[in-house]
Amino acid sequence: MKKALKDLFLMGVGAASLTKKKASQTVSAFVKEGTIDKEQAKQVVDSIMKDVQRVKKQVIKESKRVRKVLVKEGKRELSSAKRKAKRKGKQAAKKVSRKINSLTKKAVRAGMKR
Repeated sequence: MKKALKDLFLMGVGAASLTKKKASQTVSAFVKEGTIDKEQAKQVVDSIMKDVQRVKKQVIKESKRVRKVLVKEGKRELSSAKRKAKRKGKQAAKKVSRKINSLTKKAVRAGMKR
């Protein structure tokens, strides 16, 4: 689980670096065309990166929330499994006890018949 969350985080970081590179390349093309100047280009890239950082923070926050939920559910499932195992163990012990009692009675009866 930790590995999956770590991988998700690293993918986000990788996407952010690719986004900055691609945004810079795209904006540079606009600068070359004369559509925008260098200062506007910088502002556009900065704005994009702020958005990326905001989304990154949201992903981190959500991944932490999901992790908490999964841990809580995992604990609940483990507790339930323990209760079921304990119940099955008690049932099995009763079954063995009944079988022993039955065999003991048969042995006593068999001993009386002789």
